[in-house]
This record gives sequence, C-alpha cells and structure tokens, in this order.
Amino acid sequence: MALKVNQKALEHLRSLVSEGKVDRESPWDFTTEDIHKMLGKDGSDWSNYSQNHLAVDTSAAETTQEHSKYPGAKNDTVYRSGVIAAKERAAAQHEQDIVDAADGILQLIDKKKEVQAKRIVFCQLQLPKVSAGQLPSEMVVLPLGQWAAATDTSGNRIAFEVTPQHVKWAVDYLKMLKARNPNFALVIDADHATHDPSAGPAYAYGWMVELFDGAERGLMAKVNWTLLGQEALTKDFFKFFSPTLLWELTDIETGKVLPFAVVDGALTNQPMLERIPAVLAKKILLGSQINNGGSEMKELIALVRTWVGKSETATEDELKTAFNAKTH
Repeated sequence: MALKVNQKALEHLRSLVSEGKVDRESPWDFTTEDIHKMLGKDGSDWSNYSQNHLAVDTSAAETTQEHSKYPGAKNDTVYRSGVIAAKERAAAQHEQDIVDAADGILQLIDKKKEVQAKRIVFCQLQLPKVSAGQLPSEMVVLPLGQWAAATDTSGNRIAFEVTPQHVKWAVDYLKMLKARNPNFALVIDADHATHDPSAGPAYAYGWMVELFDGAERGLMAKVNWTLLGQEALTKDFFKFFSPTLLWELTDIETGKVLPFAVVDGALTNQPMLERIPAVLAKKILLGSQINNGGSEMKELIALVRTWVGKSETATEDELKTAFNAKTH
C-alpha cells in the first residue's frame, strides 16, 4: 500500500468549510449506504467518492474503494468528528502527511465557526425574459445606485447605495474563492433555501461562475443553469432574482474582514419583506418554549410579535395561532 495525501479532496473539503457546510456535533460513521450515495445511481462516480477521502492508495486502481482512504466528508458536508477519526487513524499508522492534512482541515473548521457578517441583506430584481427557450448566460446581479426596498435577515427595511467600489469588492471576493478552488461558483437556489434550513434541500437552479463589472449596468454574472433552472425559467415559474449581500464578513480561511460580497442568489416570487420575517418566526416558534432564553431570543420574539401584530402580553399559543394564520 502506497498512501499519499489526496490534494483534490483537500480542495473539496476546504471549499465545503468555506461555504459553511460543516457538521461540528454529530458522531462520525461511514456506512454502506454512504458509499452507495457517493458512487451514484450507476455506482461509478469514483471522482465524487475520492474527493471525500483525505488520502489515496496509488497502488490500487482509481475505480475501486481501495484507492480512497480516510473519509472525512459525506453528503456535501465535512464532519469534524470524521476528520478527527481520520487524523487519529493516520497517526496510529504513522502517516504524518495525512495527519498534517487532517489537522489543517480541523484548524480551518475551528478558526471560525461560521462566516460572520455585520449585515446580511436580500434584494429583489426582475428576472430577464426568456424567449424561445433562450436562457440568459449573463444577467444583472446588482445595479448601481440607491436601494430602499431591500430587507435584512430581521425583516427590516434597508436603504443603501451600490457604487462601483461595491462591484469591485464583489468581483474580487469570487476571484479569491476561485483561486482556492477553480471549480467554485455561487449557487442560485429557490427562495433563499440556503439561508433557511427548515425549507428542506437547497437545490441548485444555477451557478454564478463569474462576476464582472458591467459598467453602467452594475454587477453582472455569467450563469450556468441546471436542468432544474432551465425548466423553471422556460416555464416562468419565478418572476424575480434575489442576490444575498454581506457587509464586513470574515473570510473563514484567512480571518481577514472583507468589506462587501455577494455570496449567492435565489429565484423567488415572494417579496423579501414578507419572506424573511416568516423564516425567523418559523425557527422561533418551532423551537423550545419561546419565553425562555437570553436577550437575543427576546429580541427575536419581539420581532415576531410585531410581525404578527400581537402585544407583549400574547401567549405562546396566541403567537403560534397568529403565525399560522399569516403564513397559510
């Protein structure tokens, strides 16, 4: 057996960590079902199988399970416990290069628990018209000028200005990520499911593979649409495109604070002023007793009360009833 560090896997795991796709709590297991999922329906996706393993055995054929060693990720998620298990097994086998690789991933996971940002804002733009099935390969992501109808993650109305400098910052941010992983792209999902775990899987309708300066048009993107996105646009399932904007975000790899970035986008039909408070309310009301918790929870509950039009004396049941009436 001739083991060496799997560089492609390191790039893949780093990319997942940078996107926040990390499980820090769950115990690690790697089952036969996990193997089948990685290999796909026809059982031949060896590239996907390999990219979840920290090492490869160069003496084994690439199209065998024996070729890939020390798994640390599955289901597009890096498991901290899985990387620790890989590190411990490699240490027991005196495979120092693999130990160091695993340790590097752990440091990256622990460096920043998540990308922190001062403010997250959702905007809304009219989707470009699709005629005769011709999907737009380029689209405006963020026009220059004043915005006064966007919302933050608390549902508050936001006013801000997009300048050429914001365009440059956004372009530079994606270039930085692609320098680390050339295959990286910004996802376009539906209704910001990426930011709402309770909404279920955040399917990709398209990928913003490049951001660029469109001069007077503002920030633009080159887009590759998935089959799901092609159907959605061709059949006019969605009317709007909504980019997600972050201010003063901390780069998970370097710890550097970046002034501004566009991190993803969504196809949507719902104005953000309605959608985002509903997401917050759902998370709160489906949790434990809402009257417990610290000041942050109390602030969120106050937001829910305002949104559903209830006073501070409203009970938990009254809030839930009002919430259900507003969202169904």
